[in-house]
Amino acid sequence: MSDKTVPKVSIIIRTQNRPLLLSRAVKSVLNQTYNDWVCVIVNDGGPVAINERTLKISLGNVVKKFFLIHNPTALGRSRAANQGIEKINSTYVAFLDDDDTWEPEFLSQTVHFLEKIDIQNHYGAVASSIVEVYEKIEGDQIHTLKKRRFRKQRTEMRLWDLAIHNYFPLSCALIRRSALKKVGFVNEELHFLEDWDLYLRIAREYEIEILPSPLYNYHFRMSTKDVYDNTVSKKSHCCLLSDTYLRNKYLREDLEKGRMGLGMLMNVVYEMHENGLFSRFAVNLRKVKASLSNFLVSLKDLW
Repeated sequence: MSDKTVPKVSIIIRTQNRPLLLSRAVKSVLNQTYNDWVCVIVNDGGPVAINERTLKISLGNVVKKFFLIHNPTALGRSRAANQGIEKINSTYVAFLDDDDTWEPEFLSQTVHFLEKIDIQNHYGAVASSIVEVYEKIEGDQIHTLKKRRFRKQRTEMRLWDLAIHNYFPLSCALIRRSALKKVGFVNEELHFLEDWDLYLRIAREYEIEILPSPLYNYHFRMSTKDVYDNTVSKKSHCCLLSDTYLRNKYLREDLEKGRMGLGMLMNVVYEMHENGLFSRFAVNLRKVKASLSNFLVSLKDLW
């Protein structure tokens, strides 16, 4: 594919052995109102025949917009992500987990934001607001149980807040490729929280915008103990280990270079958060504001 024919956006879907969910994710890509995209599906050690049959049924006549990479054995989520990034030299990169979906305007609105000339040097990514979708699977049917606003939803990205916990699933963002080249691709040492690590590195160099429109659906399966389970809920202990690893990793880098950097921030604000210092500060601030308001009222009465 020559540079002149490279689509503006490359969409990367990592999958293994969840054909029912993969088919739904692919359909949400096909439903995008923005059309200048190509989709790279990385089958990381899953059954080739089943995934190819699933895609053949889902794609119909638009096969040319999709590339399929088969890994005979699983290389891991992070390596699969980088395989997708390396496949197409697009201007923007988006990830869509095989169990999640986008609203039709997701690409249209995120690309429109990053195309604004006045922000191109400042913003490395843009994320949409998020809807949690709770569902259950019965046979080959997916039943939606309820939807609600994402519990950890933020209206703006603050680096210190992101340093406490990850509030942005990887699939809710569109990332500028130039930002990826500057901060590095997905860390292949990580099997969990690779999205948090990537966001932290981007946020250290760039702003990340959060659009108010809820264009990303974050799906959760209820009472599932098989391949259709969610990574975060099924591997919570592994996520905790990765959290500790990342905080220690960046702290060691700061100590080695004798600086106050990302590692210091990640550990200090986390301890403040866990010990309730932010909450107590907010309470005291409200008390100060109330006292000041009463003082101003009293002062006005004197006059």
